[in-house]
Amino acid sequence: MATTTLSRPTHTSTYLLIAPNTAETARIARDHVASVLAPLTGSDPVDTARLLVSELVTNVFRHTSVSLVTIRTTLNGDRVRIAVSDDSPTQPAVPPSPDRLRTGRDTEDGRGLFLVAALASDWGLVPRPRTEGIGKTVWCELPLGVPG
Repeated sequence: MATTTLSRPTHTSTYLLIAPNTAETARIARDHVASVLAPLTGSDPVDTARLLVSELVTNVFRHTSVSLVTIRTTLNGDRVRIAVSDDSPTQPAVPPSPDRLRTGRDTEDGRGLFLVAALASDWGLVPRPRTEGIGKTVWCELPLGVPG
């Protein structure tokens, strides 16, 4: 019996999800990212990617009143970038330091981005250029693991 080995794309592939800014969108985004990554990697990167996209999409829902959220999942060799964009001028809060989290001196705001900063290999915020209107993209990157 022959086995098929899935190989990672040698080119950049981007998968796009545009969804309403509702509480259900975090679950839909998790499932979308998992469906893109599952054939290409082990379970650890998929589970981490699901958590990170959930945090980013939940931030849009909790802290903005935009109608749509855009999720881009980009595969580039041995890395995945998850980018969540919205049309709100509201900028995310800077993640609290681990010391502030331990002492409880911060509210729960910012803990999602703290998780993103702790679990992603890289992450950032890109404000939309003025010529394109208001909004921003918050992104994170992960290495892809060995196929399971």
